[in-house]
Amino acid sequence: MPVSFAGRAAIVLALASVGCTHGAPAIDAPARSPAPIAATAPTVDVPIAAPPAPTAVPSPIASPSATPAAPPAPGTSRPEDAVAAVTAAVGVKDAPGLAPFLPTTGTVKLTYVDSLSSGPPKVKSLHARELVAYLRKLGEAPPGRERGWNGMDGMKCDATCCQANRSGILHNNVYLERVCIARDAHGAAVVRSIELLDGD
Repeated sequence: MPVSFAGRAAIVLALASVGCTHGAPAIDAPARSPAPIAATAPTVDVPIAAPPAPTAVPSPIASPSATPAAPPAPGTSRPEDAVAAVTAAVGVKDAPGLAPFLPTTGTVKLTYVDSLSSGPPKVKSLHARELVAYLRKLGEAPPGRERGWNGMDGMKCDATCCQANRSGILHNNVYLERVCIARDAHGAAVVRSIELLDGD
């Protein structure tokens, strides 16, 4: 007896319910295991050290103590500079301003002229220390007597010497009449001779 289309569908559904389709056993598909989840390492916050603050460099502070004047550059000092140094050294202890013009070797010729004397002038050869001591005492008046000190007025200079050009002198006064320099091996000017005039 022929089976209708509806009957066939009912048979197929019935077979499917018992695990068979057209007589073939139903094959259960293997269950898929879930994909493994990669373990993630715990996040650790690592503290980052701040860069060190820059160290402040202290600025040099000038010493309050007075320092000796630097020697003149070789070849730049003039006879006029030596005259000023000698003038300022009279009556001054140690005479730091004169130090750059003092010879390290040899002596300085010192000529002392007495305006009232008919004899020859007094001439001495003094080492640097002796000259400084002499000029210091020159600023001190003898006991019971007044004495003035006069630098070089209206001087005329050439490359090595300065000569006073004054119109007159006074009694009880000492005058700086002449200063000459020489150049040492380094070209620096050093005092080699000094002439003093005593008005007496």
